[in-house]
Amino acid sequence: MKKLLLVVLAICIIFVFGQIKYEDVRNQNTQNTPFTTQSRFLRESALLHNLFVKVSSGIVYCYSGSSKTTGFFVSRDGWIITAGHKVDRDFPKANVIYVIFNRRNKSEVLTSEVVVIAKGLDLLGFKVDYQPKFYFKDFRDPHLFEECWIFGFRGVADLVPSGPGYVTYNTSRTAMLYCTARIYFGNSGSPVINRKGEVLGVAVEGYKNWDTNFIPGSLVKAFIDSLRSDKK
Repeated sequence: MKKLLLVVLAICIIFVFGQIKYEDVRNQNTQNTPFTTQSRFLRESALLHNLFVKVSSGIVYCYSGSSKTTGFFVSRDGWIITAGHKVDRDFPKANVIYVIFNRRNKSEVLTSEVVVIAKGLDLLGFKVDYQPKFYFKDFRDPHLFEECWIFGFRGVADLVPSGPGYVTYNTSRTAMLYCTARIYFGNSGSPVINRKGEVLGVAVEGYKNWDTNFIPGSLVKAFIDSLRSDKK
């Protein structure tokens, strides 16, 4: 009888200590897990902030006549690309593109008369006499459902990211892709970028249900290569 009581007592002790240990481990995991709602929000906010700081100096506000677009540097020697449908409609009436960007909190204006329009694509390239501290050099086609942002100007002073959105395919226009990040007035020509800062394409127009049409990165890169080779 005594042996039975000792066995029962030992089982109870083991159970109690095991339960205490389980609660300690569970509480520790709950406190340290990186997947809580708050920590995920902070992590995503930090990601967007760092991405904005990295790329913002390479994105500019462009206008010619009544056309207003977003453009971005694609070379150290001052080449910029933007959407062609806005600026092109004012040519040859207005053959100068004005570029506004901020450097050391001071707005500067540059002008360009060297303009190249992509044949068959809604892209336009031009060169300014300026060497940017940052320019976009990593271009590729996106993966289906890849996360992306559109960085564009809504007015001269407001560079605003739109997103995150996700890449989908546009079956009606083979040279275009969709993404679910919204595009706004003045955003034509904005870079569509992923969380690494790679350019997945150039946003050119909004579509129904707030989707955005954009030209995929491989076509943009081919146009940039042609710009530089033509001007050597």
